[in-house]
Amino acid sequence: MVGLERIIRSFISVDVEDDKLLDVFQTLQRKLVETGNVFKLVERANMHITLRFLGNIPESLVKRVMKGLEELKFKQFRMEFKGLGVFPSRSYVRVVWVGVGEGVDELRDIHVQLNGILGRLGFKSERFSPHLTLARVKAVRNRAELVRLLQEYDGVSFGSMDVSSVRLKRSTLTPRGPVYDTIMEVKPRP
Repeated sequence: MVGLERIIRSFISVDVEDDKLLDVFQTLQRKLVETGNVFKLVERANMHITLRFLGNIPESLVKRVMKGLEELKFKQFRMEFKGLGVFPSRSYVRVVWVGVGEGVDELRDIHVQLNGILGRLGFKSERFSPHLTLARVKAVRNRAELVRLLQEYDGVSFGSMDVSSVRLKRSTLTPRGPVYDTIMEVKPRP
């Protein structure tokens, strides 16, 4: 129809592209599956840390977000992936994630800046719990094994990467899972 604006499902992230880290995360995913529980695993190409989920927004607002992201300031920093955790709790597991050790303060600073930038565009401020989602839980069939795995990797460092960009991403939902495309990349600047 004429006059209807295109809607774009979008989010802001730090993408993980380091092959060694991605190999480690896929090994962790295999260990999750071996617990006997049923998971929807995050695809290797889609692994990232979400800084802000924007949802389904009009293309004109995406352009305003892009303009706002020009204000984002951060220096390149090192980020460590550390420990396994779950949302919302071990008694009701929906998501299994890898946490962040070193670099968590820098991520939080970027998130605070994003809350300010996006707040001026009408987005509500959001809390932030830095993590990389490994899997969504479809069915818990062996909670004890899952908890054992979480305990085994509690506080374990899985490796580090340099954060050298923040990206605005488009998420296209397909029957095979989401496909992510970069709309805009913000490089470090003090």
